[in-house]
Amino acid sequence: MRGITEESLRHVMKMHDMNDSKTSLIFSHLCNECTELNAWQPIDENTPKDKYILVYDPGYGQLVVIWLEFYNVWMTVFGRKLTHPPTHWQELPTDPK
Repeated sequence: MRGITEESLRHVMKMHDMNDSKTSLIFSHLCNECTELNAWQPIDENTPKDKYILVYDPGYGQLVVIWLEFYNVWMTVFGRKLTHPPTHWQELPTDPK
């Protein structure tokens, strides 16, 4: 996935002196559509529990974990149970090509 920041879009607009109303409107719409890629999301019922994800644990920071339904616990890739419930999660990045 590729992306561009709102800041970069605004810089391009200023750099190329794109001040006509149609161009300004297009850039305005593009900036409004900018979203953070792979943003942290709160742990809730939509959190994936069938694959490894990156979580934020207030006690340890960022950890790669998977949910083990049988034990009702988050388990790290090192086989340790989380002692603090994670607060946020995000998808792991894809492997390099």
